[in-house]
Amino acid sequence: MHLRTVFMFTAGGVVGYFICLYYVDLLWAADATSDLVATFIVAPAGALIFGLLSAFFARSVAIFAASTVIGYFVVLFAWIGYAAVFDIGDREGGNGMAIMFIVAPVGGAMIGLIAAGLLSRRTPLTVP
Repeated sequence: MHLRTVFMFTAGGVVGYFICLYYVDLLWAADATSDLVATFIVAPAGALIFGLLSAFFARSVAIFAASTVIGYFVVLFAWIGYAAVFDIGDREGGNGMAIMFIVAPVGGAMIGLIAAGLLSRRTPLTVP
């Protein structure tokens, strides 16, 4: 049991570190000082949070991860379908990049949180 907890903490920590580092570099880090803060303060804090969540809520995290990936592709392909139906041309690629790197990950994370909240219950939702 304890080995599984250590493994889940390590896996969650590694994933959390790189997710936090990616989004901090994408949205916030502008110079060398903020890059150091992102690398040595923000990303390790994210790794700790993701690691703890993975260790103590392993089933919920697995549900969250799977449904986040599915939600990402649902939002992405919904945009592609919408653009195809309404004949939206994106010559410069700005809309596509915004959908791929900002809107779809946020939509996937929201879908993942909703799915994890609904599917990770251990007891049924019945009134005694």
